[in-house]
Amino acid sequence: MWNASTPPPRTATATATATNLSAAVTQLRFIHADPGGRRGRRLVPHKVRRGRSLVTGRELQGNLHTLGYFSAYICAGTPQSKFDLIVDTGSSLTAMPCKDCSHCGSHRHSSYQNARFDTTHSSSYQQVSCHSPPRGMGTCRSCDKDQCGYSVSYTEGSTIRGRIVSDYVWFASAATGTAKAVRCTFGCQTYESGLFNSQVADGITGISQGQSYGPTLFDWMRTGTSSPDVFSMCLSETVGAMVLGGNVPASLAASAPWIPYSGGGSYTVDLVDIRIKGSSLGVDRSRYRSTIVDSGTTFMYLPPDAYRKVRDHWRGVCPWGSCSSRVAKGEYPDDYCYSMSEAELVRFDDFSLHMNNGVTIPFGPRQYGYELRGGVWCLGIFDNEHNGAVIGGANMRNNEVIFDRAHRRIAFVPSDCGAMHAGARGSYLEGGYGLSGCGTAGFQTPGSPGQPTSPMPAVRRDPPPPPPRPPPKPRPPPPKPPPSPKPPPPPSPPPPSPPPPSLSSPPPPQPPPLPSASPTARPPWPSPAAPDAPEAPALPQLPMHDKMPAKGVLVLDGGHGNFAKATCVTDPTQTTLGDKPIAVQCCDQRTSACRRHTGGPDAPATGTQSSCVGGWGYEATKTGELVPATADIQPATFSRAVWECQRRGLRLCHASCAGAGCGYDALPVWTGLLCPDDGRTVEEHAKP
Repeated sequence: MWNASTPPPRTATATATATNLSAAVTQLRFIHADPGGRRGRRLVPHKVRRGRSLVTGRELQGNLHTLGYFSAYICAGTPQSKFDLIVDTGSSLTAMPCKDCSHCGSHRHSSYQNARFDTTHSSSYQQVSCHSPPRGMGTCRSCDKDQCGYSVSYTEGSTIRGRIVSDYVWFASAATGTAKAVRCTFGCQTYESGLFNSQVADGITGISQGQSYGPTLFDWMRTGTSSPDVFSMCLSETVGAMVLGGNVPASLAASAPWIPYSGGGSYTVDLVDIRIKGSSLGVDRSRYRSTIVDSGTTFMYLPPDAYRKVRDHWRGVCPWGSCSSRVAKGEYPDDYCYSMSEAELVRFDDFSLHMNNGVTIPFGPRQYGYELRGGVWCLGIFDNEHNGAVIGGANMRNNEVIFDRAHRRIAFVPSDCGAMHAGARGSYLEGGYGLSGCGTAGFQTPGSPGQPTSPMPAVRRDPPPPPPRPPPKPRPPPPKPPPSPKPPPPPSPPPPSPPPPSLSSPPPPQPPPLPSASPTARPPWPSPAAPDAPEAPALPQLPMHDKMPAKGVLVLDGGHGNFAKATCVTDPTQTTLGDKPIAVQCCDQRTSACRRHTGGPDAPATGTQSSCVGGWGYEATKTGELVPATADIQPATFSRAVWECQRRGLRLCHASCAGAGCGYDALPVWTGLLCPDDGRTVEEHAKP
């Protein structure tokens, strides 16, 4: 068994101190989610919190000291303009405000504000036509003057939209120490509301595996530089570092604690146990199913059984004796805090995370405790309220976490991330590129296009000053999660686009609130179009958000004839038809092939139990016969069904997909069909 506390031997490149080496290191900075610098568990725009339920893409973000997010500078256009973007492994969109944005935030940094990307100022800008969206995007979400548009609405009320543009983004090369221009596509915001409008960072850059808005900046960089499909992140309390496209040296490949991952968008690992001082929590390993590694999540989130045992240990075993003598008030009902020093914190018991392949990741009190305010430390592990877990940025701290996407594996390798940020320590990877490739000729000051700053060495920057830490201010407790508010309309909403295939819209960075997570594995296998799932371009299309359309959607019989052929559902909270759960099933965006599971076209029924999109619809009798059952079907509203498909790069189907497995033939199934309003009956409107 490989223990991640033992680092592999470092290569000559990893210990070098040459300038070119540090050129490949993107310096990450911590920024408060609250512009006022207040501590606490702050909401950030692309991670949506509803109550205390959490699934991938819907989390608080920041670090364990004073909360916020990690960000990096990028330089785009010719001449270069610099922007500060949140770095997130859980999403794929890169976007920043456009010069002509009439409803974008000021994004007030200490040295500048009102950063805008000016397409008229960049000589390398190219328009992206509605007829030629970036590969992977499928269809533009809107079209205005033949400019490819995108739009995303979030359940907490925020909205962003704009147009996809093409221009150079500058990456710093470890081989030469200079910046290389790579043509990329990214979002140019023309409207921001809610938290996206008020955040400090200028925008966001995602480096997940998804391509719902076209390739990520990392994908474009790999194509433009022929770099390996590998990147790493190294986070400390307040700074971090990232390397893109580095080579995994032979010594690292042979000795690192590699953990295989699955998933077509997120990075999903097989966590099987958590131990405290070597003793297992005793929770069934199936409870941890679909554990996500996501730098955009601060804390750890555990299934209820595991969470309760960790919480009770924190509340009952303290290094000073009686825990109750030091209890301190938190901000939320599920905050468990003590008055203590950092020296006392580190005397709490060590935890460890155990993977299915035998790898162990140490998880100490500095990783599961966070400082809420001066002298008050709280437990940074929370209830996921359903099966599944999230390994967040806190767990990644003081490790260079290497994402080897070429071999679909992750390694947590102990490192001094603060030293790596400062250029005093290299990466375990060889070569590579840095995201902050601002060239030697200077760059445009955000907010002042056309005014170059003084020349600066390629990608060499002094570390930013630490964020201010004023006395904490009280914050009222969060309200009960209401129905998602509608975002305010933009001053000039874009005209609707021609209808794309149903639900080919971009996946929102967060799922709707619902009680269960499922595997995020995207099928690596191609499949011919299923005969019962034809494209239906003439059908009315769903709006480009994850809320229930006003006219409702159709739920179909899964194949056994236990229900009406088609039923119109208009209740956004509905998860059942009669006494049976409505199952989630997905279809391929391109071929319409049914994807009730991600186990492959030849997988036997018993081999798909852990890969069914909406849960397992069978149970085995004593004789081994599979019979229909609903105990493991995951309750899903329509919006949850949309998200489950979108996060896999799929869409809801136009058909019942009878015979496609997982036991859904005996259940009603969600579809992407709107209820008819053209005089046709529900039966006439439905496909077989």
